[in-house]
Amino acid sequence: MLLDSNIILYAAQPEHSALRQFIEEHAPTVSVISYIEVLGYRRLTNADRQFLEQFSQAAWNTGN
Repeated sequence: MLLDSNIILYAAQPEHSALRQFIEEHAPTVSVISYIEVLGYRRLTNADRQFLEQFSQAAWNTGN
């Protein structure tokens, strides 16, 4: 499953735990383009940025 940057941003929000669970169960892939788009999002807090960096690394470390 290839994730779009919008889905990644939604998954970072605390109220979307079901979306995070769904993504985790389906071995996501994050493209470099989506990664750059997400980290360039102007409304990211430092906590959001850390979560998204960990999220992206987890997707890449699964071999996808």
